Amino acid sequence: MKRIFIIGIARSGSTLLQSILASHPKIQSFPETHFFSFLPKQKIFRFFSFISIKGNKVVEDYLSRNKLNKNNKYVPLFTFSKKKWVRKMVKILDSITIKNKKMIWVEKTPLHLYHTDLIKSVYQETFFIHILRNGQDNIASLFDASIKYPDTFKQKSIESCINRYKKEINISLANKNKENHFFVRFEDIVSNPKKTIENLIKQLNIEYHPDMINFQDNVSDIIEKNEHWKEGNYKEIQNNNNKFSEIFSIDEQNFINNKINNIDLNIFNYD
Repeated sequence: MKRIFIIGIARSGSTLLQSILASHPKIQSFPETHFFSFLPKQKIFRFFSFISIKGNKVVEDYLSRNKLNKNNKYVPLFTFSKKKWVRKMVKILDSITIKNKKMIWVEKTPLHLYHTDLIKSVYQETFFIHILRNGQDNIASLFDASIKYPDTFKQKSIESCINRYKKEINISLANKNKENHFFVRFEDIVSNPKKTIENLIKQLNIEYHPDMINFQDNVSDIIEKNEHWKEGNYKEIQNNNNKFSEIFSIDEQNFINNKINNIDLNIFNYD
């Protein structure tokens, strides 16, 4: 079984990338699971935490909402072992994939960015794809989503959007030279989707398939009905470069630029 997690900051294009990969006939994918994102982000707090009703409810609600087989036999009722939880959650995704006669799956929950070390400690050969997006556009999209969908996106100010972007982009960058961590830029997908996806698929040792660029027909399989902020993924690949200037004043734009001017994503531009 080849297991792939797409991770990164919210509003960076992760659903677009998932939609493209999920269009491959040999790849199984799912709506966001959040199987690990309820765990504490900090390792020290995670160490002292345990999994009980809250964790079980995350899994059971997910399986019920998406009309998947209720693999309750895989869900530990109570455990201090986060590694045991990883094994159980991965088995659920494995079983769904096998049922569909496939041997590759792609899971996308951006917040699993905080748990790559935990997942990899159990399944060493797991692959992680970090999707990166230009800071101006990512922060603008995150702030816009926070205004429109405040129950889902909790960043209530420009400052909090900047802080989240900087924190999570730096977590991704810290994995740059680690084994089985791959990086793709949203801007590269938009400007040259075929070449970008071919390069990524080659790194994952998966054969490219032309259906991957015609991904819109499969989007509904990975988006839940209440995830209205993802509706743009039914459209052609595009990037709204104007949102930054549309929603922020000149002073706000300068403030954001000054806060993120030391983050350089050009190191991930590939010829």
